Amino acid sequence: MYKLVIFNFDGVIADTYDVLKRVYDRLKDDFRFKNMSEDDRENLRELSMFQLMKAFHVPFYKLPKFLQEVIPIYKETMVTAPLFDGIRETVEKLKGQGSDVVILSSNNPKLIRKFLKHHDFEVFDKVVGGAAFFNKQTRLNSVIKSYKVDHIEAIYVADERRDIEACKKINLPIAAVTWGYDDYKVLGAGRPTYLVQDLEDLEEALLNSPQS
Repeated sequence: MYKLVIFNFDGVIADTYDVLKRVYDRLKDDFRFKNMSEDDRENLRELSMFQLMKAFHVPFYKLPKFLQEVIPIYKETMVTAPLFDGIRETVEKLKGQGSDVVILSSNNPKLIRKFLKHHDFEVFDKVVGGAAFFNKQTRLNSVIKSYKVDHIEAIYVADERRDIEACKKINLPIAAVTWGYDDYKVLGAGRPTYLVQDLEDLEEALLNSPQS
C-alpha cells in the first residue's frame, strides 16, 4: 500500500469540466459574448482569467465589470460542482488503511477547501495549491519531502498526459484516471504506472501495490 497518495483535484476528485462553460452561459447575454464553437468551449478550462476575456471577446474597458461578475459566479459554480461517483469511498478507504491523502492542484486551495466543506468531505491531510504545469514536479517533490517518504512509497492520482510527464521527471508513480480531462488513448500513450478506468481499478492499484 502506498504511504502517501496525492490527488489532483479537477477531473479526479471534482467534476469541474463544465464550470467555465456554465460561467460563459450565465454571462453571455449581459456581455454580448461572441458565439463560441463547441471546440472553443471545450478549451475554456485551460485558460487564465485574462485569456478568458480574450476568448469571450470582452473589451478592455469592461474589465472591472467582467471581473466583478465572473469571479463570484466562478467561485459559486466551482464550489458546488459534483464529486465523481465513488471517489469519497475510495479516499476514506485509503485513510482507514493508514495512507496519508493530499490534494495537489493548480486551483485555489481556499476554493478547494470550500468545495470539500460543501460536500462534507474534509478528510484530506493537506490541500496544496499553485501547482502549475511548469512547477508541478517541484510541488510534488515538496509534498513528498514534507511527509518523509521515498518516491516509491508515494503516488500521484491525476487525469492529464502532462501530469504523467511531470511524474516521470522525478520518478514518481502515477495512476492516470480516464474519467477526467484526457482520454484513455492519450493517457495510455504517456505510459503511466497505472492506467485506471474506474474506482475498482484505482483501489486495486493503491491498496494492492508492490509497497503493500
